[in-house]
Amino acid sequence: MKNEILVKIAEKYKKTPAQVALRWNTQRGVTVLPKSVRPERLHENIDIFDFALDEEDMNAINKLEDTHKQRVVDTYTNSGWSDYE
Repeated sequence: MKNEILVKIAEKYKKTPAQVALRWNTQRGVTVLPKSVRPERLHENIDIFDFALDEEDMNAINKLEDTHKQRVVDTYTNSGWSDYE
């Protein structure tokens, strides 16, 4: 991840930008299923529960333009997978 804001926040918490993105989603109540087969990445993906993003950092990430496609499943209604841009 090369986003300057995520990099700056990651440096503040001594985490990777990917860990910051995972933590941001987790703090918003979003269940994230990161994909990796590399042991070091698997460890990084779970190592997000020893810090919390403060309100300023949460807001900074909230303001980022979303340019990634997301795949979401509604487990409440079990309506299946939907792709969102």
